[in-house]
Amino acid sequence: MSEEQVQKKELVEIPDAPFGEEDLSKIERTDYPYTGNQDDDQQPSSADRQRGTRTPADVVAWSRDQDAKNATGWAGMCLSFSRQAAGAPGGVHDAYDAWNNARYKHTAGTPPAGSFAFWSGGSQGYGHVVVSAGGGNCYSTDYPIHDQANYTSIARINAAWGNLRYVGLV
Repeated sequence: MSEEQVQKKELVEIPDAPFGEEDLSKIERTDYPYTGNQDDDQQPSSADRQRGTRTPADVVAWSRDQDAKNATGWAGMCLSFSRQAAGAPGGVHDAYDAWNNARYKHTAGTPPAGSFAFWSGGSQGYGHVVVSAGGGNCYSTDYPIHDQANYTSIARINAAWGNLRYVGLV
């Protein structure tokens, strides 16, 4: 990773401004490979797919689209939802494993739009992950409507699912 890419990465993962106030338009790409959206007018080149071109705004837009479509089939699939939003490959079994394997974790602050908020616990111990929409809001699977992509808030998830413990953001 070049020094320029590291500096861009720090804008997302270690912002100088309070969470939610950084200028996401300055971020050109994430480390995730782009999977593309069939509804996009322009598809990235194969080289862009390998480098990754999903911006935080892209992550939020994909998630918003799933919510707007009342997309179903997401029961117990929070990690898959989040990875698809980011265009990230698989690799771990569940949300809590993803948190444990993440390199750039923050345990305090409101997750900025396009980042991912994580919980530990749950009925099977798999945890939970959501796509942050910014301002304490998020796109989640299974809450408040089971098996569906939903726009909600981190506070509502905390209140509704007492067997989960918020651990932080990536």
